[in-house]
Amino acid sequence: MINKKVLFIFPNTANSPAIPNAIAILAGIAKRLSWDIDYFDTYIYENTRDSMEDREISGEFKPSDRTMSITLKPFVSLKVDLQKKIDTFKPSVIAISCMSFEYEFLNTFLSDIRIPHSTLVLIGGIHAILEPDKIISTGLFDLVCIGEGEETFAEIFTKFENGQDLSKIGNTY
Repeated sequence: MINKKVLFIFPNTANSPAIPNAIAILAGIAKRLSWDIDYFDTYIYENTRDSMEDREISGEFKPSDRTMSITLKPFVSLKVDLQKKIDTFKPSVIAISCMSFEYEFLNTFLSDIRIPHSTLVLIGGIHAILEPDKIISTGLFDLVCIGEGEETFAEIFTKFENGQDLSKIGNTY
């Protein structure tokens, strides 16, 4: 019997905490199926570009002093902290949701993380829908969700929990 724990990771490129709607919905599905959940958001770590700042510069968002109250940790701490989270929480599933620019950021650290072979790593979001071949070819992910995760998440969890084949689940790659 597997431990029923899922770690949601959001490779947040803005220095503001956030929970994407998709992760909130999928966490609700996991909880309904009696899975323990945890969440790792990268907003507190320095990165080369702050997507919120880009949006402020373009006029999409009104400039603010949102970062004045945040003390950013160095980027190298992100890898250490994520590894510690995985090692202590011991998830049997890691679920990641991201858009294309967040996926680029994810690639700067995920390959340095030691994930147990028994842990299912899945990714979804718009980038996964647009580039499933490229994503799966990295070897970092076991399953790419290429449709609405809400429609398939419960099936993924149920089949994984029961040791069933995941290769024929709709909206996955």
